[in-house]
Amino acid sequence: MAQHSVASLQPGQSYTMQTGTLGYEWDSDVANAVRPSGEIDMSSTTVSIANGTLLKDYGNIYGNGTAVHSLTLYKAASGALVFSSGTVQWSWGLSTVHNDLATTEDPVQQQATANLLADMGALPLTLQAGLTTPARSTDTVGPAVSVATPSSGVTVPAMSPVTVSGTAADSGGGVVARVEVSTDNGATWQPATGLGSWSYSWTPTSTGSFTVKVRSEDDSANVGSTVNIPVTVGPQSCPCSIFPNAATR
Repeated sequence: MAQHSVASLQPGQSYTMQTGTLGYEWDSDVANAVRPSGEIDMSSTTVSIANGTLLKDYGNIYGNGTAVHSLTLYKAASGALVFSSGTVQWSWGLSTVHNDLATTEDPVQQQATANLLADMGALPLTLQAGLTTPARSTDTVGPAVSVATPSSGVTVPAMSPVTVSGTAADSGGGVVARVEVSTDNGATWQPATGLGSWSYSWTPTSTGSFTVKVRSEDDSANVGSTVNIPVTVGPQSCPCSIFPNAATR
């Protein structure tokens, strides 16, 4: 992808878009049954809402609270890239022609949109002045992930946290954007903490044989191979309780 000022950002640094980018309506990346498989977050903005406009369910209950907005990207089964700005006012950074709050054109948003269109194979013949014509990414391979803990075939006690951890690396020219762990045979995937080095805490609540699955995605929404770790969950370590170890009263 073409370079711009954000390309030189170091870990821990961020770029803040102008006021108005998040408009009167914006979305969060919620881990629910309709979340696309392999979706990655491309930004993060935490907003505290105190005017009673935070949607608490799917259209009926509003209130106050904290929500996180993210730009998202995933690759559909057809191979098409699907991007969501998650805000009705993303276009305000692309052009000043709009109603309400006065904004300026943001060259970072403009270049990012051009980069995205290039990866979709839909770049216009001529770009406006000041933008760099990007090349379509040739990265088609997802990151490789390795699991350090738990060991394959290990037996762990029920009701006690199990740390799933390891490393991930991308050799296809991209960067690791997300590491996910599934403890229900791939029915649902939860994000691990960290990218190059990552970890996830799992507390099994029943005994039996389980397969911990781990996979990773890169910044082109390529999903890497899944690593399977068989684990046996044995009886709870005693002295014990019917409540999880971390429960409080």
